[in-house]
Amino acid sequence: MKNLVSQISILIVLMFLITDLYSEEISLISPIAGAVICSDDAFVVQFSDIQTEPVNISLINFQFNERKLLAKSFTGQSFVWEMNDPAWFDKEIGLIIENSQTQELLIQIAPIKIAISPKISSQTESAIVCQGETIVLQVDADGSGLKYQWYKDNKLVPGANNRVLIFESAEHDLIGIYRCIVSSDYSCLPVMSAPISVFVSTKTQFTVAPLNIQWTYLATAQFKVGIHSLDLEEVRNTKFRWYRDTLNVFTGSSEIIALEDGGRISGAWSDHLIIKDMIYTDRGRYFCIAEGRCGFDTIYTFIGDDLFMKIHNIGYDYNDCEGGTAYLEVEVETLVESQIEYQWYNTGLRLIEESDKFVGTKTNKLRINDVQKADAIAYYCRVTMPEFDIFQNSEIFTIDPAFIPFFTLELKDYIVTDRDNFYLGQVNLRTYIYSNRVCKFEWFRNDTLVKTDNNISGSNYHLGSRGAPRPAVPTDVGRYHCVITHPCTTLTTNYVNVIWGYEDVILCNFEKGALEVDKAKDGEENYKYIWYKNKKVFVPNFRIKGAGTHKLEFSWVIVEDTGTYEVWRQHKDSGEIEYLGKIYLEVKGPPEVRKQFPALIVNEDNYLPKKNCAVYSHGPTLFAQLYYEDSPLGEVEVREITNINEKFHAYYLGGYNTNLKSGIYKYKFWNECGESWTEPFEIINTNYKPTGEVKPGGDDYYVSSVPDMTIPQMFIYPNPANDFITVHCAHFVPRTISIRNLVGKEVYRTEFESEASSVSINLADKKLPSGMYFIHVTDGVNFLVEKIILQ
Repeated sequence: MKNLVSQISILIVLMFLITDLYSEEISLISPIAGAVICSDDAFVVQFSDIQTEPVNISLINFQFNERKLLAKSFTGQSFVWEMNDPAWFDKEIGLIIENSQTQELLIQIAPIKIAISPKISSQTESAIVCQGETIVLQVDADGSGLKYQWYKDNKLVPGANNRVLIFESAEHDLIGIYRCIVSSDYSCLPVMSAPISVFVSTKTQFTVAPLNIQWTYLATAQFKVGIHSLDLEEVRNTKFRWYRDTLNVFTGSSEIIALEDGGRISGAWSDHLIIKDMIYTDRGRYFCIAEGRCGFDTIYTFIGDDLFMKIHNIGYDYNDCEGGTAYLEVEVETLVESQIEYQWYNTGLRLIEESDKFVGTKTNKLRINDVQKADAIAYYCRVTMPEFDIFQNSEIFTIDPAFIPFFTLELKDYIVTDRDNFYLGQVNLRTYIYSNRVCKFEWFRNDTLVKTDNNISGSNYHLGSRGAPRPAVPTDVGRYHCVITHPCTTLTTNYVNVIWGYEDVILCNFEKGALEVDKAKDGEENYKYIWYKNKKVFVPNFRIKGAGTHKLEFSWVIVEDTGTYEVWRQHKDSGEIEYLGKIYLEVKGPPEVRKQFPALIVNEDNYLPKKNCAVYSHGPTLFAQLYYEDSPLGEVEVREITNINEKFHAYYLGGYNTNLKSGIYKYKFWNECGESWTEPFEIINTNYKPTGEVKPGGDDYYVSSVPDMTIPQMFIYPNPANDFITVHCAHFVPRTISIRNLVGKEVYRTEFESEASSVSINLADKKLPSGMYFIHVTDGVNFLVEKIILQ
C-alpha cells in the first residue's frame, strides 16, 4: 500500500512539473489589460515567442459568463481576428489562452474593450434659406463615446459640439461649406461628414436700375434690370414681369397695362425689356416686378422728352492697406429743377446707416473710416427724385483693402524620416498667412538665403523643383526661418530645426553587410530584440542571422532586402519594450537595360533612323560608353542623378548627318555596383564618310563622331497603371501635361512653371474609370502623345 501511495505522489508531482514547464514559457506582447481596440482595427494577439504547443484563444464576457472561441489549437506567434461579431462590441470583456489538450488556463487578460468606430449614417445634404430664417444642420452617427465638432470653411465653429447645429435668424456671414468631424473618447479613427453647403438668400430686391430713356422717333429703347443674389440658381428662378402705367383717356384715371411679347415689344417676361421703333405714345412710366425665393420688388423707369438725371462718379476706388480712410463721391446732373435725395448702399443691397465709421450716408459724399477686410465690397449711391417717383443708381465704387497679414500655419521642426517618400524624404517646410496680396517669401538656412518664392497665401520650402524633388542630404540639416514681405508690413516666422531622423546603409547587390544598434548597457543577456521590415515582423532566412539580437548580419544582400528596418528591445523579465530607431537599407544593383536597340538599323539616304535604349539605374552616377566592333567609340558619358524620380534613362543613336560606320555596336552601362551591356546591334550606313580623327596606329581606320543629336521622347511607367504614374521626358522640359479619354475629352490637366524632366501623377485621386487614355505633353513647341492603360 505504501508503494502505491508513493507512485501516485510521484505521478502528481510530475504532472505539476510538466504543466509548470509548459505555462512558464507563454507570455503576450499584446493585447494588454485595459486596452481599447477599435472595431475598424484588427484584434491582434501577439505572443512573445512562437508557440509550438497548441492553444485555444477565446473571448469571455464575465457578466454573463459567455465565451467566443477565436482560434482552436493555434500555433505560431501572431493571431489576427477580424472583428465581425457586434455582440462583443462596446463591452468590458477578457481574453483567455488555454491549453488545447488539458483546457488549463494559461493566460487571462482583462479588462479589454472593443469600441465601435464612428460611422456617419445620415446627414443634412444642403441648406438654402432666406435672411432671418433658421438653419438646421444635422449628422446621425453610430459609435462608442461619440464626440462632435463642426467646422465652417475648414475653420472650427466654437461651441458647436452637438450632432445638431442650429443658427437662428440667418445672415450672409453664415454662407459657407460646413462639415462635422465625429470622433470618440477612444483612439478610434474619426470620420468627417460630406460637405454641407449653406446659402443665405438675400431679400429679392433690384440692384441694377434701368436707365431712363429720352424718346426719339423710331429709335429702340432697352431697359435692363438686375436683382441682388450670389445664388445663380436663384437668379435663374426669379420671375420678371413688365408693366406700363398709362392714362385712360375715357375715364381720366391711371391704368396699369401688362406688356406682352410680340410686334415691337420683346422681353416682357425677362430682365431685359426691348421696345423697337418707338412712337409718340410709347412715352410714359414703366415698371418691372421681380418675384424670387425671398419676396417681391418693384422698380420704375420712364421714356420721356428729356433725361432727368446723369450721375458721375468723381471719387476713387480704395486699394490701400487696412486702417485707412476711403472717400466716395458722386455728382448729379439734372435737366429740371427738383429735390434730390441720396442714399448709399453696398452691393448686398444693404442700406448703409450713419455711424462713426460711415459718414455722409445721405449725401453725395461718403467717408468710410478705418477700412477693414469686412468692408471689402462694392458701394454705390442711389439718387432719387421724389417728385417724379424715379431713381437711378451710380456706377459702383470698389473697396479692396490689402489685408494686414497674420500667420495661419507656423513652421514646425522637421525630421527627415523616409527617403523614398516623395516629401518625407526631403526637407518640406510650410508656412501660410492670411493675405490678399502677393508677398515675397525668403527662406533662410542658418541665416543664409536659400530660396525666394512669390505667392499670396503661403510658401513651401522643398528641395528641387515641384515635379522632381531631390532627396535630402545631411547638409540640408540646419536652422530655418522665412521672412515674408507684404505691401503693408513684414513678417518673420519662428525658427525651426531640420533634423536627420534615420540612418542610411547603402550596399551593392550580393555584398556582405550588417544592420546594428547599440548594445544594452546592463547586459545583452537580459534582453531580446524584435526587428521589423516595412512595418511587418522581420522573418530571418539562411542569408540573414541575428533576428533576436542587436545586429542583423547579411551573408550577402539582394535588391529585395531594400527597405525600412525598425528595432525594439524587450526586457526578458519585465516585458518592457524600448523603441531603438529606424535604419534604411538600400541595396543597389548594376544598371538594367529595360529596352534594347533594334537588332538592325539601316540608313535612309543621309538619315539614320533615330533609335534609343532605356536603362534603369539608381543614383548618384551613371556611366555609358558606346562600343564599335568590341572597341570603345567616343567619350564616356557621365550622368549625375540628382532627383528621386530620375531612375529611367534614354540613350539615342541616329538622326540627320549621323556619321557612323557600318558594323556591330553595343552600349556598356555601369555604376558603383556593376555593369551591364545592351544586346549587340548592327548598323548599315551606306552614307558613311570617313572623316574625323585617325585612331592611333597610323592605318586607315577612322573614328566616327557620335553627335549629340537628340529628339524629344516620353516614357510612362508603370504602364498599365492603377495609381501613381511617372511621366519622364528626355531632352524635353514639359510645360503642360493633359490626359484625354478615347473620345478626346480632357479629364486631367496640369501646368508647370519650373523645369522638371520627371513628373509624378496620382491617378487614384482622379477616380478615372478603367480603360485606354492618351497622355499629351507639350513644351510650347514640341508635342508628344503616348497611350496608357488604366486598370
